[in-house]
Amino acid sequence: MLRRVLGALLLALLTLVGCASSEVPSVAGEQHDAGSHPGDAGADGPACTPDCLGKTCGPDGCGKYCGSCWGDAFCTPDGTLCSPTCVGSCDGKSCGDDGCGNSCGSCAAGEYCVGGTCSGSCTPSCTGKSCGDDGCGGSCGSCAAGQACVNGQCNSSCSPSCSGKSCGPDGCGGTCGTCGVGKVCNTTTGSCDATCTPACSGKSCGSDGCGGLCGTCPSGQGCSGGQCACDPQCGTKKCGPDACGGSCGSCAAGETCSSGSCSCVPQCTGKQCGPDACGGSCGSCSRSQTCQNGACVCVPQCSGKQCGPDGCGGSCGSCSGGKICSGGSCVCHDTLQPGQALGVGESITSCDGDVTLVMQSDGNLVLYGPPGALWSSNTANTPANVAVMQGDGNFVVYAGNTPYWNSNTANHAGAYLVAQDDGNVVIYQGSTALWSTQTCCY
Repeated sequence: MLRRVLGALLLALLTLVGCASSEVPSVAGEQHDAGSHPGDAGADGPACTPDCLGKTCGPDGCGKYCGSCWGDAFCTPDGTLCSPTCVGSCDGKSCGDDGCGNSCGSCAAGEYCVGGTCSGSCTPSCTGKSCGDDGCGGSCGSCAAGQACVNGQCNSSCSPSCSGKSCGPDGCGGTCGTCGVGKVCNTTTGSCDATCTPACSGKSCGSDGCGGLCGTCPSGQGCSGGQCACDPQCGTKKCGPDACGGSCGSCAAGETCSSGSCSCVPQCTGKQCGPDACGGSCGSCSRSQTCQNGACVCVPQCSGKQCGPDGCGGSCGSCSGGKICSGGSCVCHDTLQPGQALGVGESITSCDGDVTLVMQSDGNLVLYGPPGALWSSNTANTPANVAVMQGDGNFVVYAGNTPYWNSNTANHAGAYLVAQDDGNVVIYQGSTALWSTQTCCY
């Protein structure tokens, strides 16, 4: 009988030891055998890729850390920020640690706490792990002095801080221990206290100081100083509203905000040409124009010209001394070609400017030189009003269809008339003189 009682007591003691060990996480200072290092490719799998996106502290998933918290600050479970008080969480858990040294519950005799859930059976899992809990109350190994077990890997980049603490976070993703039944972990002192009074006065969220929460914030809000506040939604936005009544930034002068990005707005209002301030153009001008202050302005085309239009409604100059403008140059108007004529007031002048043949308003065709009138058609006081160098070679003074005088040089097609520098007016066919005023040398 005594043997049976002793056997039952021994079995109960072993069961209690097994259950207790399933609640205790690995801590720094333990020894361990050889294990794989974070980031190394093992024989059974590829290299570990650290995951620190959006995280400022806590494990990186490969046995190292995304950052550490200052002083006695605690890393929140999601690793997004450091909090002056530890924020425990038992969401989805019925047993095990809440992350702050407090218990989420315990399992009945014969059950194991596996992933925060009590199970009647447990298969140890140490694949890819060199330390820490095997999930069934056992150990996958221990770490050397100065190292901490983080996500199943020994890591020396973080030094656990458990001096004077019996519970709560060790600052390296582990804990300094857990508290027994009826006690809670004071996350400020790291001691297991018999009672804890939640401090939530004036707070709507955040830690209550006893491992619990004063409340949670709705989607789109974050907890700041114990109060739920709008969480600005800026992400990669450079400008525009932040969904909290504020702004994600403003654009520079000449830019506009579109879908959170600043883009240049072409400045072409009132402009025909020139740069648009965004690397483009407001337009271009024709070849005869130039762009000045955003407007196409006509450029006078007078290069190499003495006279004639400048292409912009102006003039490149005028001719004097009886010369006329031809192709932009002042040339002598000393010739009448076949089909050309002199109307009332019109004339031709020798290239030296000395003699002029003019059709007067009195009907007379007169040749003037320095001494005065040198020759005339003697048609004064007639209705004659035009002198025509005809295509047949005849030079005729007309009034309508009535001839009043002619040079009698008909039947010489192509003949033309010239006012010469010697004072003589001559009709030529080729180089042959057909008629003249006989006023040479006056």
